[in-house]
Amino acid sequence: MSVEIDSKERIWVAGTQDVGYFESDSTGNYIYHDQTARLPQMAAGRSHGVFWKIYSDQSGIFLISSFAVFHWDGINWEHWSFESEQRILPSFLNGTLYIQARGTSLFRFNGFGFDQVPCKMPDAAYSIIRILEETDQGLLCATVSNGLVYLNDSGDFQTWDSPNADWFSNISIIDAQLIDAGVFAFSTASAGVVITD
Repeated sequence: MSVEIDSKERIWVAGTQDVGYFESDSTGNYIYHDQTARLPQMAAGRSHGVFWKIYSDQSGIFLISSFAVFHWDGINWEHWSFESEQRILPSFLNGTLYIQARGTSLFRFNGFGFDQVPCKMPDAAYSIIRILEETDQGLLCATVSNGLVYLNDSGDFQTWDSPNADWFSNISIIDAQLIDAGVFAFSTASAGVVITD
C-alpha cells in the first residue's frame, strides 16, 4: 500500500492491484476516482505484478509495480516495463526517479523514458537496493552485502569512507533511508533496524 498527495491536493492510493485518487468536491466530500482500468496493458504474457509505491512531482504521478513504471501526466498513462529477475526497486531523489532492475541494470528517468546508468561492475550494481543521495562523489547507494558505495558518472564504484564502514561486512541490508545529513537508518536481515552515521 502506498499513499501520495499530488500538487492538486488529490490523495493517491495504491493497493496490491488497484490504484486511484480521492479528490474533494464542492461540498468538501472526497470522491474516489479509480484509475486501474485506465492503466496501459502489459505486453502479452507479461504481468505488472503488484503495485508497491507512488511518487508525485511536477510531471505527474509515478506508480511503481513489481516489473513496470507507470506515469500519469494528468491526462494519460504511459508505462515502461523492465526485464528483472526480482521486483524492481525505486529511488526518488530531487525529482529524479531511479529504477534498480535487479539482474539487469540501474536506470534513470530522463523525462521521456529511462537511460541506463553507466556501471562497470554489473554484479555490484545488481546488489544496489536504494540510492540514498546524489553527491559530488556520485550516487551514494545502499547495497545488500557491500554496505554503502558511491557510483560515479564513469560507472566506477568507490567504498563509502566512514569509521563505521566495517560494520557492514557481516550484515545483509534489506532497505536503507537517509534520515539527515550523514545519518542513515538500515533495515537488516539479522541485526534489526540500525541507525548510524
